[in-house]
Amino acid sequence: MPTEKTSAGFEETYRAQRLPLIRFAYLLCGSTETSEDIVQSAFASAQPRWDQIENPSSYLRRSVLNLVKDGQRRRYRLASLVSGSVTSADPVGLPPEVDETWTLIQELPWPQRAVVVLHYYEDLPLVEIAQVLKRSESTVRSDHLSSARQIAKGTEMTKESNTDLQLDQHLRHVLQTVANTVTPEQSTAPAGRPNGRPDHRRRRIGLVIGAAAIPVTLAAGAFLKSGPEYVDRIPRESIIVEGSVGGSEYLLVETRRTACGQPVKGVELVEENENLLGSEWNTIGAEYGERVDECRVNTKRYLANPALVNDGGTEVGDSMVWIWAVHPDVTGVRITTSADVEDLPVHTVDGAGYALFEVPKDVEMYTAELLINGEVVPGSAEVHKVIAQD
Repeated sequence: MPTEKTSAGFEETYRAQRLPLIRFAYLLCGSTETSEDIVQSAFASAQPRWDQIENPSSYLRRSVLNLVKDGQRRRYRLASLVSGSVTSADPVGLPPEVDETWTLIQELPWPQRAVVVLHYYEDLPLVEIAQVLKRSESTVRSDHLSSARQIAKGTEMTKESNTDLQLDQHLRHVLQTVANTVTPEQSTAPAGRPNGRPDHRRRRIGLVIGAAAIPVTLAAGAFLKSGPEYVDRIPRESIIVEGSVGGSEYLLVETRRTACGQPVKGVELVEENENLLGSEWNTIGAEYGERVDECRVNTKRYLANPALVNDGGTEVGDSMVWIWAVHPDVTGVRITTSADVEDLPVHTVDGAGYALFEVPKDVEMYTAELLINGEVVPGSAEVHKVIAQD
């Protein structure tokens, strides 16, 4: 469990860094709703090992970058693209010269767009960008040159009177202007649901640290597959749990993903999502241990301490479904609300345990404790507060 000192540092960093990180993510992916989820996932992933992170700001930015990159490879869920994302976070629109260049930046291939944002917004030199993106310096320089030429051509900045310095200043101005349109007061909730269904307030769950509730979503919860045809191909024997919340169905299944040519361990929550085109299925992954990089997960520290977990959740229908990835010795997760106590079963997959909780609509706060043969694991209790967002 985090110490009082660690919790205070985490809360302080969250309050100071959340908006800058959302702006950074927005420049990389172009969706404010997705950016919020990515930043919350980055904090959720960092929180269990906060006292071991030497440079939280650098760690969180790298985590956000990796989550966006992962999502760009797999593409974000259709519901966000249709009903929740925006091309500009500024409701009054961007100045024409900014809007023109921002459109060109959004049209760049992901590697070139990342280079542009990291160089002109984050002010990183190309050598450091190569290290961050794990690409060769020559490739990064080529991407930088190609993107600059494409933007210059698209904005008619190829005239002799326009120098490289002017292009540099213009790109920095554009990215800063676009980033500043993402404000703390901005709402990114979809305008409504199709087929006459009522719109519901978005619900998030936060870990209560001190007096504050820090919203979190499923760590590393990147989109994997979509469409009913994907559900049709799930082998029946891989389904662990089937359920329905608010008229939307979900499945908890053994993951079939691969990364770096190797099978990924863990589970996937396959949830039905309504959008302007009707229904589709989205898949979110959960795994046990600490992710080292895109290819490796380290479980050593987790296996040494049964109180350590990975947990997070997502909206299903008009409520939330929460998942815990727990130590293999853990046999249950006890949920205590103001009205009830429930022991959730743990399902063993790939040498770890996974428990799932449908959060009732009327529950505003609950405590989760890990159990081993009916006994509470010391230090495992966490208070979760449900946060409704209009």
